[in-house]
Amino acid sequence: TQTCPRNPDTLSGLSGRGVLPRLGPNHIAVSIVTRPGRESFSLEVLLDSVTGCPPETTCTMDEPLTQQIRDTIEKGIFGSESTPTEKISRKVAKIFNQGILVYRGLLDSEKNTDNSWLEALVTSYHDYSGKVLSNCQSLPGSLTWKTIEAWSEVPEPYRDLLKQAFYSRNGYHRNLRSPSPVETQPTIPCRMGS
Repeated sequence: TQTCPRNPDTLSGLSGRGVLPRLGPNHIAVSIVTRPGRESFSLEVLLDSVTGCPPETTCTMDEPLTQQIRDTIEKGIFGSESTPTEKISRKVAKIFNQGILVYRGLLDSEKNTDNSWLEALVTSYHDYSGKVLSNCQSLPGSLTWKTIEAWSEVPEPYRDLLKQAFYSRNGYHRNLRSPSPVETQPTIPCRMGS
């Protein structure tokens, strides 16, 4: 009899794979894509307007930026242009190439069961100049840019990951203020990988 894999983190009391596609670890790439906001010193983050979370895509554990996310950003910038200018293409590539790995490991999620769980690669991509992703408007599906005024506006577990992304770049820019802290100290929803 084959033994079911067991969640190495907190057990939920739910057995089987639940809503996840397979038993054991289910790998996802989470892309935290940010740009300076239109208002002075504000921060805009690419989020799913339905879930309030950064875009997630299935991946292998060595694939921090999936082709799906890259295509989404490029289509949002270039629109219907079949041959975008080489200069803009280089600037977009530079943002992708300067991604910072924020977290790698098990992700605390309501989707997790005792036998099936999410493991994530969370990477931060930021447009320091604000001149490249400012043109990224025609986004597919429910993706949208949201100005973050307070960390509490971001649902857990992504709240702490977004904070890590922000401070991993020393606040991104000296002229960019940090969103307001939450009124109560949030619990740390994920454990840093070794």
